[in-house]
Amino acid sequence: MPLEITVDRTRADVNAAIVQFAARRGYRLSPSRGSGALRLEDHDDKAEPARLSIEFQWRRGKTVVAAKSDGNARSDELLGELSAFLADDRVYQAATPAQCPECGEPVTNVQASFCRRCGARLVEERGMAKSE
Repeated sequence: MPLEITVDRTRADVNAAIVQFAARRGYRLSPSRGSGALRLEDHDDKAEPARLSIEFQWRRGKTVVAAKSDGNARSDELLGELSAFLADDRVYQAATPAQCPECGEPVTNVQASFCRRCGARLVEERGMAKSE
């Protein structure tokens, strides 16, 4: 049975947030065959890959994300991470880029002002993304 996450945002906003989630963590995101669903995969060399199947529904003016894991423990952790990420309102207002423009390091913290790897500034002022 899939876990349903209800988000008071449009499907486009939620889809963009899922793309941001995958980009910030280095996961692979691809469309599922035959339907409008997405497939999120974390390929870790140490263990078998964690996979989530994600479908979108619309109920009572809210987007419902139905995510189903493949049953392994890492997939369940990934499902919890995604649920927490989508529930955070800061995700939909984030001005921080998904990757550092200087070194390419993924930026996992949506409130980060500086890159943790090279120290490059990610935002100019409060909430304003750095323009190039």
